[in-house]
Amino acid sequence: MSTRGHPFESGSYTGQARAFFEANPGVELTPHELSSRLGLTKLQAYTVIRNLKAQGVCESVRVVRLKRAAA
Repeated sequence: MSTRGHPFESGSYTGQARAFFEANPGVELTPHELSSRLGLTKLQAYTVIRNLKAQGVCESVRVVRLKRAAA
């Protein structure tokens, strides 16, 4: 099975991720978990997420906040 290719192809990384989310609609994964599940690098995982968002398949949320000092 090809792991690269056009993002709409079922054998591509994006296609594999899309199939996973369609088979598991209630599952939420961090980019790290997605990369581990599909054997991707961090950069590849973010590319897959970007492709899925462009296809209207998923959404992603990032939160950046100030670290609080220990009281």
